[in-house]
Amino acid sequence: MKGNGGRPVAVATSSYVNIIEALLENGSMSRSELASSIGLSRSALTEMSRVLIQHQFVEESPSVIDKQRKGRPSIMLSLNARYGYFVGVGLTEDPPLMALTDCHGNILAEREIGMVMEPEAIAAAIARGIPHLTRASNISSEKVVGIGVALSGHVDHARGMCLHSNLLGWHNVPIAKIVERVTGIPTYIDNDAHAVALGQKLFGLARELKSFMVVMLGKKIGGGSYMQGRLYRGHTGAAGEIGHCTVAPGGPRCECGKEGCVDVFASSSALLRRARELDLQVNAIGELEALAAQGEPKAIELLSHAGSALGLAVANSIQMNNPELVLFADLVGFGDGVFIASARQAIESNIMPHLLSTTRLEFKSVEMDFLVRGAASIAAHQFLIERAG
Repeated sequence: MKGNGGRPVAVATSSYVNIIEALLENGSMSRSELASSIGLSRSALTEMSRVLIQHQFVEESPSVIDKQRKGRPSIMLSLNARYGYFVGVGLTEDPPLMALTDCHGNILAEREIGMVMEPEAIAAAIARGIPHLTRASNISSEKVVGIGVALSGHVDHARGMCLHSNLLGWHNVPIAKIVERVTGIPTYIDNDAHAVALGQKLFGLARELKSFMVVMLGKKIGGGSYMQGRLYRGHTGAAGEIGHCTVAPGGPRCECGKEGCVDVFASSSALLRRARELDLQVNAIGELEALAAQGEPKAIELLSHAGSALGLAVANSIQMNNPELVLFADLVGFGDGVFIASARQAIESNIMPHLLSTTRLEFKSVEMDFLVRGAASIAAHQFLIERAG
């Protein structure tokens, strides 16, 4: 599992992938637990784990007492966090960030890229930043096994192509190939909401879930879904575009060309633009929510309408996909205010009762490293699962 140049490489068969997925989901497991969970014989699992340990992909943890086996000590297996490292690059928010993570999704170092939007300039900035990340983390650059780039827009993950991004002004940009050519490191891209869904499945709140949905609350509204244990990208990679669901036919025109999209009501950029038109002196979503908390009627109405628009679109997605969890990742500071309360009320009012009791809604205020960690998860998922599956 080492390449010719000494760089770690991915596992090679679906059976090994089953082991990796089980360890990602559970953290650490005994051999007997692992064999039972993936349907392998104990002897087959023992041989496969020996190979993984030999190549330092998996490591043994200190013994614990196995109550199922009358007190006999049981050696636990877990992924070796130091086997390989991933660079994540988040291009959605301001400023763009890059970070280095290990095989457990822990962020080891971060660096701002700077406000450059041209693909070649971004690739050059990433190449300059990687030595800073590796030096700060005290690791060899040879241990960096992949780069993940997350961006807002329509992405062809398989081809490494940004088909269209209003935020970046890109159209048919082969950004993965550009970054890989400049850095010499395998590079993969995905929509930012898909990236966050990957990160939550590999390392976050959804590790044990098979079906869940992530809704990104930021400059744009994005969505990503796992269905039956796999990220659902759709036929052309455009699945999850909840920000472009129509909630007000004939409403304001969206950047996508349609009218009445969720994005024109609920994205932070749209809300702040509309607030200025209403003569509300705010520069951030938190300030708008503060005005609403003080009883400012225009702020209350604006946030309530926006939250209801988002909630209606999410309710329809819940009806169609029946996720176990809907995680709202708040990148811009809505907090526990009018917007979130209105979104929750709209969801609860527009789904069937049995879905109301079986769908968990979580609203989580997150820092910018939440997105860049998701970006690194694009490369981690490719390395640990996709290429080996």
